[in-house]
Amino acid sequence: NDEGVKGLQGKLTQFVPRSREEHSKNMELALRSLKTEKSNSNPKDEKTNHIFTQIQLPDMNDHVMYIAEDEKSNQMIIVTKEGRIYATKDNCETMCCISDVKPEMSVDDYYYSNDKIYAVETGKYAYKEIDNEEWSYTDIPNNIHNPRIFVTNAGTIFLGSWQGIHKSSDGGASWSHVVVDDSYVKYFGSFIELEDGAILAGSTPYIGDGEILRSTDDGDTWIKTNGLESQDFVIDS
Repeated sequence: NDEGVKGLQGKLTQFVPRSREEHSKNMELALRSLKTEKSNSNPKDEKTNHIFTQIQLPDMNDHVMYIAEDEKSNQMIIVTKEGRIYATKDNCETMCCISDVKPEMSVDDYYYSNDKIYAVETGKYAYKEIDNEEWSYTDIPNNIHNPRIFVTNAGTIFLGSWQGIHKSSDGGASWSHVVVDDSYVKYFGSFIELEDGAILAGSTPYIGDGEILRSTDDGDTWIKTNGLESQDFVIDS
């Protein structure tokens, strides 16, 4: 809704990146923060309290790269840069390693959806069932540099990057460039699927302002929704 978009737009100003590597992480922090406030907020309260607790992974050499919440199994999934996947059902009081086979690639990003783990790098993405040790690999267009990956509940795959947003509806066999940005100054690094099926995509800028795009047709068309004048984006299939 409009209040949610305005709230996210305000949060963008709180996360000013100092380097390109921080862009996607900053936008993700803004999106996650807004989502937490919307789900936990009381209409009568003006403020929402956030409580953060430091946790320790079983292997102290691990570096956390991705965290997801699996509502179906009521557990949290933690993926590390070293390729280990942990699961916890008690707020990280105890954790079990459910996989320790890293994909044979230099991973830029991970994503978890519908009992599958996805990994992506420039030129390639991989996926596997959560309880399977074998990764499957698929090539992606080489012009998608340092991509972030997002998968909807229906299985549509999105890749965000400096080149805009790419989409695949057939498991990565083919890709459409659904948001074309030739300026190369905005990094599309964060996505959220809303309860009504709409998708929000957030970008953080190298220069200028960040923006939020909304799609209600599974990513075929996108409209700016961050308070600026609405604008349809070019679709290049």
